[in-house]
Amino acid sequence: MADILVVGSASVDHSLVVPCLAAAGETIRADAFDEKIGGKGVNQAVAAALAGGSVDIVTCISDDRPGRLIWDTVLAEGIGVGGPASPTRDLALRW
Repeated sequence: MADILVVGSASVDHSLVVPCLAAAGETIRADAFDEKIGGKGVNQAVAAALAGGSVDIVTCISDDRPGRLIWDTVLAEGIGVGGPASPTRDLALRW
């Protein structure tokens, strides 16, 4: 059992790198696209784990590509998930 239990949201943040701000009605092409996991719960759990804490998290993720990105990242950070061994299709990812 972990010393720290985090209950909170998990999400995927999408970032686009653009050469300039678009004017009203203007369309511009992004130079790059990036995805990072986030959400208050995941951010707090990762910070606590990096600080040396033994951390478990309770959150909802889906069984799709964003959900698996969250799942893999949380496990890679050494954060315990308990419960099912994989994301479930029954839970919706919070955006």
